[in-house]
Amino acid sequence: MDRLAAMATFVRVVDSGSLSGAARSMPTSLTSVSRQIAALEEHYGTPLIVRTTRRLSLTDDGRLLYERAKAVLGELKDIEMSLSSSHRHPSGRLRISAPTLMGHFGAVTHGEISRGILTADEQGVIVTLRPSVTLRPYRAEGLSRIRRRKAEQR
Repeated sequence: MDRLAAMATFVRVVDSGSLSGAARSMPTSLTSVSRQIAALEEHYGTPLIVRTTRRLSLTDDGRLLYERAKAVLGELKDIEMSLSSSHRHPSGRLRISAPTLMGHFGAVTHGEISRGILTADEQGVIVTLRPSVTLRPYRAEGLSRIRRRKAEQR
């Protein structure tokens, strides 16, 4: 028996208020949920849940296990988040320079990235602000002329 998975199932059962509710919220069957709870009860040698046809209630030992298992699972989730977030998600400050007309977006955060829109229309001011990215509108026909010139040079 994977005790950590069984504890997570137990917590889910208590939170949902029923075995079938927990089974619906997890990718597993009602039989599997019931077996995991029974395995926990057998492992600890005490009943954890009093089941009736109408409701489910915790025994004193079940309440103790619920509180501690929820704390352990929460701590485990925090550990996983702190370890994975530093390696998988970009973080830091992204400074975007844009013309004044585009500056209505303002400062926004996304995950661990804070974005700041710096508005300036003059090249000297843009250099002073030292943005990470500079957005400037251009005319598409000017770009096609450059492409034609490069193609003629080949």
